[in-house]
Parts: sequence; structure tokens; C-alpha cells
Amino acid sequence: MSRLGSATAFTAEAALWVAGAALIAGAVGMHWRVDVPAINLLPAASQQPPSPAATTQPVLRLQAFLAKPTLQFKAKLDQTATISGPGIIATVTSSGTVAYRSGDASSSLTTTALGVSTTEDQVMLGSVTYTRDNGAKWTKRNRVAGDTGGSAEMLSPTQPLIDKGLETKNGVQLHRLEAADTTDLDKALAGGTRTGYQVSLVFWTTDNGTTAAIEVSGSYQDIVSETPVTVTIDQNWTITATTGVTITAPI
Repeated sequence: MSRLGSATAFTAEAALWVAGAALIAGAVGMHWRVDVPAINLLPAASQQPPSPAATTQPVLRLQAFLAKPTLQFKAKLDQTATISGPGIIATVTSSGTVAYRSGDASSSLTTTALGVSTTEDQVMLGSVTYTRDNGAKWTKRNRVAGDTGGSAEMLSPTQPLIDKGLETKNGVQLHRLEAADTTDLDKALAGGTRTGYQVSLVFWTTDNGTTAAIEVSGSYQDIVSETPVTVTIDQNWTITATTGVTITAPI
């Protein structure tokens, strides 16, 4: 399920077997802990309480960019998921690429846990979804709403945004725009045993409103082997192109 907008759910699901393995290890007296260093992307000036959402030029330009009927981009995606529960702290990393055009999407995401990597490729085109694991044969099925769960909310051109000013991101001065309310995105990402999503959504844009980077971060609760765990995610999208994107069927 390495799909646009719900890659958080994909990594979490891939992470759950790691949490389960750690719980089993704990039961036989083993201890496994992987620490993730805290990374603060905000300069000191950005750590003030947010001002009320305002209609500013950067906000209007981003909304216009997201509202394009031919909205398209390619991105590099990197994510860290930390799973914590009774006697366990485990970490899973994921990285890959995503392409999007007018509701169609393709992705290739590699998830690594306990030194083992798994790659899933997915193409969503029209009413069809194609998937494969680790380079195996492609399979084809009808596309369902869950395939792109969260994408409409993440890319909504009408969501309220807060302009936090200029910030250096990926070595470039960009406008930092934070979603003022992620309730709809939280609901879209939840499903199955995943509950209590609380995420933040940040866009970094150029002067003309073109998105250069996106960050989704936060946490939610899940159940593994009848044990409650908390999954904390930090997902970063680095936009590499906003034109010339094509999505084609792999078979």
C-alpha cells in the first residue's frame, strides 16, 4: 500500500510485525531498543505560538497551485516510524518515490526493519490499481477509495493554512505554510485498528506557490498481539518535478 497520502498507514502496517517481533522477544527475556535522534526543523523564530490563519499571498498561491485540474508532481519520500509499547521501542524506515497527476499516482517504497528490506510498487490509473512486491509479477484489481486514502485531504486547495514566513528548507529559502486544522486528514488516515491520529501538515513553497516540500508528522494508536502501541511518524516529501509527469499501466 505504498500509495499517495496513506504512506503513513503503509509504513505503520509494515512496522507492526516489527513491534510484534519485539514483543515476542521481550517475552523470552530479550531486550531490543533502537533510538531515533530528535530533529527540529524549525528555527527559533518559528517556534512562537501560531497566529490566526490569514489569507496571504503565499497561501493564495499555494491554494491556486493545488487547485489546478492538471496538478502533477514527482517526489522523493522518506519516513521514520517509531513504535512504542510495554517494554519496546522499535524503529522502521521507509524511502522511495511517488508520482501524481490529476488523481492518478504511482509509487515505489522500500521499508527496512530488523535489517530486512521490502519493496512495494503500486500504480493507480483510472479505475484500476496495480501492485507488486519485491519485483515480482504485477497483479491487477479494481481501484478502491482506500488506495488513495488521505490524498484528497492532504492536497485540498481549500484547507485553512497559516503563513509562518520564510524558512530555509533543503538549502533553499521557502515559505512555510502550516495546515490550521488536520481533522479531515486524521480521519482519512485512520482505519482498521489504527485510531487517534494526530498529525501536522506543513508545505514549503516557492514565491509563485509551487510546492517544494511537504511534511506529515504525528502519532496514532494501534493494537499488536493484543498489546496497545503508539506509532510516531515523520514523513517528508521532497518535490523533484511539477511538470512532465505521466502515469502509465505497468502491464
